[in-house]
Formats: sequence, C-alpha cells, structure tokens
Amino acid sequence: MRKFDSGNPLFICDLANNHFGDVNHAKRIVDELSLVAQETKALLSIKFQFRNLDKYIHKSFKDRRDLKFIDRFISTKLEKEDFDELADYIRAKKLVTMATPFDEDGVDWCRELEIEIIKIASASSNDYPLIDYIAKAGKPVVASTAGLRIEEIDNLVFRLYKKVPQLTIMHCVAIYPCNDSALNLNQISTLQRRYPKLGIGFSTHERPDTLAPVTVATSLGAVALERHVGIKSEKYSLNEYSSQPHQIREWIEASKIARQTLGAKNRPPAPIEERETLNDLKRGTYALRRINKGERVDGDNTYLAFPLLWKEGQFHAGMLAGELIATQDIEIDIPIGASNCIESTRSTDNIVASVVLQLRGILADAKVEINPEAKIELSHHYGLERFREFGTVLITCYNDEYAKKIVVQLPRQKHPYHFHKEKQETFQLLWGDMELTVNGKDHILQPGELYTVNRGEWHKFHSLHGAVVEEISTRAIPGDSYYEDGSIASLELEQRKTPIPNWLAENFL
Repeated sequence: MRKFDSGNPLFICDLANNHFGDVNHAKRIVDELSLVAQETKALLSIKFQFRNLDKYIHKSFKDRRDLKFIDRFISTKLEKEDFDELADYIRAKKLVTMATPFDEDGVDWCRELEIEIIKIASASSNDYPLIDYIAKAGKPVVASTAGLRIEEIDNLVFRLYKKVPQLTIMHCVAIYPCNDSALNLNQISTLQRRYPKLGIGFSTHERPDTLAPVTVATSLGAVALERHVGIKSEKYSLNEYSSQPHQIREWIEASKIARQTLGAKNRPPAPIEERETLNDLKRGTYALRRINKGERVDGDNTYLAFPLLWKEGQFHAGMLAGELIATQDIEIDIPIGASNCIESTRSTDNIVASVVLQLRGILADAKVEINPEAKIELSHHYGLERFREFGTVLITCYNDEYAKKIVVQLPRQKHPYHFHKEKQETFQLLWGDMELTVNGKDHILQPGELYTVNRGEWHKFHSLHGAVVEEISTRAIPGDSYYEDGSIASLELEQRKTPIPNWLAENFL
C-alpha cells in the first residue's frame, strides 16, 4: 500500500450499510469508485464494517426489530464469505481494503481476509479490550475520536502507539448529518500539537454536496479523509450524509485543489515572472551628484526614483545595505548599478543582524524560549564572512558547576572536528535535523534523543534544514576546544567568536 500523508492523503469510502446486504450492489459501488480513483489518481480505500452478528447481539435482543440498529444490522447482514469475495474484488480494482471491526471476531476476519487497514469507530475508541486486541493484529490503524475527552484520546494513543505499523487519529463528529457549524475543524490542529508524531485526519458526516469542510481539513494538514458512500437506485435510497460516486470525485478534487493552492511548506525562491513584476514596480538608485571613482556610494550621494532599470543591472533600494565603491566616475542622475560600482566588504553589523533575524525565526519555529540574561555568541571557524558555511550559534543559558547551552545550526551549516579536554557534554535534539560524527562514526540524532560526547572524543556536526540542540555539560571553560584543522587552532579565541550583546532587545536591529 502506498504511504499516505498530508501531501498524499488517504480517502476512505465507508460502505457501512449502503451495500444493503447485497453483494452485487456493493460491487457496483466499487466499480464506480474505482473509476473515480483512476481519474483523480487518489489513494482510495473501501471500508467494511465487521460484526459477527451471531455473537455480537445478545441472544435476548435478536428479535427486537423495534430497536433501530439491531434491525439495520440483521437486515443488511453479509456472511464472512461475502466479505471475502468483496475484498478480493476491491484488491483487483487496485483499491485499498479497510474494515471497522466492532468485536474480536471482526479483528480475526481482518487478519484472515488480509484487510490492509483496521479502522476503530468512535463508539469503540474507549472499548479497551477491543483496542488491545486490535493492537496485536499488527496492521495500520485509523481511529476516530467523536465524543471522547482528551484524556480518553490520550489513552487510545497510549494503547496503540508503537504497537501498530502506522497510527492515524481522526477528528470526528458523530452527528448524522452534521452541519458545518458543528464540525469544529480546529480540533485537527489541536490533535496535531498534542500528537506531533501521528497523522491526524478528518472523519465526519457532513452533507455530501458541501465541499468547504474537506478544503479546510486539507489546508490544516489532514492525512486521511472519510465519507460514507452509496448509489441511489430504484431499490435502494440513500441517507442525508452518504455521497454518490460523482460527489466523491468532487470531494477528492476539492482536496486536490486545496493542496495545489497551499503549495510548498518551506519558502521557495520567487518565480521569475513574480520577480520581474516586482522589479518593474521598484525604485532605482541614481547619483545625487558626481561620484568619483573609488568613492563610497551610499545614501548621502544617491537618491531613489522610479523606474528601476533592473534589466541593465541598476541597484534597487535594498541593495545599498553593503559597502559599495564606485569603480568609475559617475555623473549626476546616472543609474547606480553593477556597471559602475562594486560591493567591497559586507559590514560585521550587517552579517550579525542577518544571523540574528534567522536565529529568531528558527527559535520561533522550534518554540524554544531563551532566558533574557543568556549570553549569545557566533562561533565562526573561518571568519565571520563564512559563518553561514562553517560555524554555530552558542547560547549559554547557565554556566557554573554545570552548564546549559542552546546550540543552533543554520541550514547547511557545519561545525568542524574538535574535542574538549575538560568538558563532557550531552546533546539532545529539540527541533530540526542533525548528523553528529564522533571518532569517525556518524549518528543521525532523532528528536528527543540524547547523545553524550566524552572528554577527548573527536566530534563534528552539521544540519541540512537547521537544528536546535540542548547541550548539558560540565562547566564550560573558554579555550577548551581543540580543532583538527591547524588554521582554526592557530586563531586566538577572540578571532573565532563574536558576542552579541542585548540580542533579545527589540531595538537590537
């Protein structure tokens, strides 16, 4: 089965009682949904409901047709052999098989019929004997949570997490049909925050012609989406919350459009057409007076005016931040650009300010707060100009008999081989990714994982997308880092470190 996530969600079509105990009618539904899956290229599953009715209903109540659900269950009963036939039919159509067992026999049927995914209904999500039995089946589990207190969802997760190959928790509202005002889709975000290592989906019973809920749920990152399905015929009618195949197609397409509209999570470079449009609207930099060759070009001898001649290499206002030097005499009102000026050096203040902006963004993403009295320094092994390539941000939160630091790696930043004679340190990855190499052996840190580097052990680390790491160590002593590269070792400590005073102050920049 293909892996499902927010970029490729699983669409669950619940046959429920829509097969009406009629195998041929169920096959017709499968046929039409198979066409929908082919046309939309969606990962689509057909879900049964399993109950061994001979044991599921108490013998004293089997003849009570006045009880709504007993009458429905018995009147639409399929035998295990019928489900076996339908499961094979679904697999032949290249759809995913799925079932909701309401009793232990139903779980056994999931095993015997090789059902790919087990669904736990909201009504069974605190049926702990059944949940524990499902955990032993060794299959991916999707569990609905309608009506549960958050503590009950915690218990559900506790009983299944790491005991099943994949666990997905579904926000669900058990109202049939459910109006938009009762959907409470913010719960998707609530569950994502509480269970960040699980997939969170959406299963409810809105009217089939409404598409706003699936658009919102997709936008919130739902990894699985569920609806009841069926087909109207002269013999069979549908309830108010069951979708026909053409409505399932519209439902899937609405989710697809939402994903396309959302685009990338990480901020990509702007498209060329967007850059060109913005450049056409910017102001360009012009000489306010004659500027002599070798003279600094800045706000004192330039002015800004529309248009920006960007195709000719003219600088816009944001490009005056560095230290620019005229490479030739520039007459008054002449455009300033790459043809007549060059950036000599980038000031230390500009480099540090840029790093602080990135640092604040990473700590905000990681939801890590720093105590105001913490000391921050940029450790740059080959100079501040190459900090984005080699270096790290060290935030010393406490340093006495023991020390606590927050180590921040910017994306694609490397910290070279070194060891400590006095300090022993333990790293814990709080956010992002980091590969740590100790004495030549690579170790990819997992979030929350601890790794201790002993005194005298050579170690280095780097991050692909950025990392926030907590370091707990014995007392940190300046100058206790010994580098493999002699060019780093020959530098004085002051040449390798740039302290940032009052970096948390709003007016730092």
